[in-house]
Amino acid sequence: MLEINETIMNKEISEVRRVYTNTDIQRKISDVLRNFNENELDEFCNKEYSKELFNLSFSLLVKYHKKDSIDSKNELIKRNGLNRWTYKYNIESKNYIYAISTQWYKRHDEFVQRWLNKNN
Repeated sequence: MLEINETIMNKEISEVRRVYTNTDIQRKISDVLRNFNENELDEFCNKEYSKELFNLSFSLLVKYHKKDSIDSKNELIKRNGLNRWTYKYNIESKNYIYAISTQWYKRHDEFVQRWLNKNN
């Protein structure tokens, strides 16, 4: 019985292991996206485009004007039915800032890894 429990625990532990932490993903993706122009960044604000690349059910980025207040930014996120965004790894363009999602799970790892390999 102990052997079976150890096998189950080992399987559960291996399923939890991640290629990257959520913070790693945010940092690595935003580092790459800093080299993209505004039109390219706008594509990542599209839910379907984000799903195709990263298997997300929401857009990778949220775009807001640099002059927007924190309340405006939060309202934009709420209005779009989004949550869990960070301004820590912002990507800035001429007039806009793009916030990146913090919602990453193990099921996204292979998509992230593939995209990073392609874009690094």
